[in-house]
Amino acid sequence: MPTAETGEGPTSESMPDDVMAVLNGIPGLVGYWGTDLRNRLANDAYRQWFGLGPQQIKGLHMREVLGADVFEGNRPYIEAALRGEEQTFERALVNTNGDTRYVQASYVPSRRDGVVVGFFVLVTDITDRVCAEHQLQESVSQYRTLARNVPGGFVLLFDQDLKILVADGLELVAFGFAREDLEGRTLGEAFPPELAAELEPRYRAALNGEQVSWERAVGRRLFHLTASPVPALDGSVPSAMVLATDITESRRSERTWAALHEIATEVARSDGPQQIAKRIADALCAVFEVDTAAVLKFAAADRAAVLAMSPQHLPGLPQDLVFAPGDKSAVALVATTGRPARVTYEAIDGTVGGQLSKEGLRVGAAAPIFSHGELWGAIALGSRLPDGLDNAVLDRLSRFAELVELAIGQSESRAALEHEATTDDLTGLPNRRAFSDFLDREVELVKRRGWSLSVAIMDLDDFKRINDTFGHPVGDQVLVELANRLIRASREGELIARLGGEEFGWVLPGADGDEAFRAAERVRQVVADSPFDVAGNLTTSIGVSSVGEDYDREALLKRADLALYAAKAEGRNRTTLRQPG
Repeated sequence: MPTAETGEGPTSESMPDDVMAVLNGIPGLVGYWGTDLRNRLANDAYRQWFGLGPQQIKGLHMREVLGADVFEGNRPYIEAALRGEEQTFERALVNTNGDTRYVQASYVPSRRDGVVVGFFVLVTDITDRVCAEHQLQESVSQYRTLARNVPGGFVLLFDQDLKILVADGLELVAFGFAREDLEGRTLGEAFPPELAAELEPRYRAALNGEQVSWERAVGRRLFHLTASPVPALDGSVPSAMVLATDITESRRSERTWAALHEIATEVARSDGPQQIAKRIADALCAVFEVDTAAVLKFAAADRAAVLAMSPQHLPGLPQDLVFAPGDKSAVALVATTGRPARVTYEAIDGTVGGQLSKEGLRVGAAAPIFSHGELWGAIALGSRLPDGLDNAVLDRLSRFAELVELAIGQSESRAALEHEATTDDLTGLPNRRAFSDFLDREVELVKRRGWSLSVAIMDLDDFKRINDTFGHPVGDQVLVELANRLIRASREGELIARLGGEEFGWVLPGADGDEAFRAAERVRQVVADSPFDVAGNLTTSIGVSSVGEDYDREALLKRADLALYAAKAEGRNRTTLRQPG
């Protein structure tokens, strides 16, 4: 084909047959039009589009070939080409089958001695590309709509070049990015190198037809992400999508329910209020991810006892808190208002808030715990970060407190029932049932560990005379005073119980017979040497025995009883030891 700078323009007669064969093999229209807009050259492709062969088109005006509407649409490009300006544009054409196809047309001016004498026309079918672009645009629109309607999440759509086509959704900013920072950029351009390196294999796996899921923490929030292929109608995967969902609250809820399940298990296992409170404090620390958490019980509007604190009790904080007037600590506000509170701590001397500030806490939150309709106490959180606890934490903390109330209530109710069932009403000492349970546990320990164990049984001498002489109210006062003396004389880990009437039992873990005898003698001497307020001088008789190699609980108690009878028979006011064997 002559160049655009030489000749008067090609014609089908001037073209060698082999050149025309090449032109006819091109998948598009090839033609040449003079300045009079009459055809000089056309390839066979014109037949497919306009139903006219090259010889039929030759000499026709372009309007006759294209039709009036298409010609008028192309007129600006024709005029520009005749001015010597190369033109490229897209157009929809209807072929001889009545199908609308999309084409790209190029008008290339032909010059002779610098003067335009005509122009070449090159037209190619771009229908597949246009349809793909339209499909992509529809996909982009659909995925953008999807992204904006994903609750607590966002969507990324990217192509085979890892270029991000869509980045949209309610939580995109929370993830640390803005739409304008991502769309139109490749993965490597949009994200920091470390994050891009983490994401690229997952994105490429999705483009290869796989689905990949993972989790990523962003600050205090947790996102679940899934990269999935977006297949085309022909089965290829031109793009893929990442769907991200904020699962922070659901994960917190899972941790909350798991913690409450553990607490409920401990309640069912008959753990006491103190153990339950410690478990609650541990759970608060884990669930709310704070530096410290506590369970407190109010003694009055201006004071509270710290039942438990996690991970450990703050060293400078008293166990019993007293709220000064104007104290703005979260717990003090709950104590006075009965409502949840969140505060920023200030270093004010003489206040609980000031003390917490000295311990390094910057912000705190607390929620009330009610029992039987009355304000019982509070659960509290503390963070060393100024933004460690936002206002939204109060709703979560209040819901947690409502569930904690059930555990606290059940634990205290059961503890009260157990105390009533195992405590002597008059003296406040453990009763015979508690004595028996305690002794059973100690005998089992002795069997496993080989420790010593002794028991003392004692009663007041001539107690009937006291009741007959002074009356039963005085006799009751004597028993109460004796109980107090026995408690003061016993050591930690030992048990003093009222077995009934004027008889008391004493379990001494770790003490052999001789050690228990000496301890019982000290008690007997204290009773004999110190007059009772309401009855004067009294004495007691005590029988002591230690466990034998047979670890027989009943034999142990029987020997102690026999020793007590022997002390009585020998004149009272004495201690008798009866060893096994």
